[in-house]
Amino acid sequence: MNSDSPADLTEREAGLAASLLEVFRFAFSGPQAPPAGATASRWMLLRTGMIAEDHPQLAELMDPEDLAAGDDDPEHLTPIEMGADQLDPVAELQEATWPEDLAGGAVHAVIDAAPRADGDRRDDSAPAQTAVVVGALLNGETWCVVRAVENGRVIADSPTRMGRRLIPALVDALQASLGLAPAQD
Repeated sequence: MNSDSPADLTEREAGLAASLLEVFRFAFSGPQAPPAGATASRWMLLRTGMIAEDHPQLAELMDPEDLAAGDDDPEHLTPIEMGADQLDPVAELQEATWPEDLAGGAVHAVIDAAPRADGDRRDDSAPAQTAVVVGALLNGETWCVVRAVENGRVIADSPTRMGRRLIPALVDALQASLGLAPAQD
């Protein structure tokens, strides 16, 4: 499946994409990057502009510049990690409970690379795993960020693929965990 064009994004999708890229950089770069087989981790997505009003204790912990981003952009989202209990991201989402006041949710994980769409075997030289961050807003909009993994680390020169439904099963599981009907392909 090809990546969707950034020019085709709605303002909300652009906010979602930016927050997922932030999660990806946090989760998959540096010494804190999860090794292959690590647990999947869930993130709640909050509208940044609402944090000061709805979560004053959280607002006190945030960088004032980050908090101000929500004043300038009503679609700006702040991702907050909620933890993980499962190795399998779908299993993690099936048992998930979410706060009521979120704008959406996300999950990051290292998963086995998807088989090719044409049914042929995957090229043996292709990475066997991918790092993924999948997000969904409560209005049903979704976005995915995907990169190849080798030896438990993101491959530095691998392309970043982004799109609405790059990992359909994980998108559907996230939407279901948020109480949304999965999109029809």
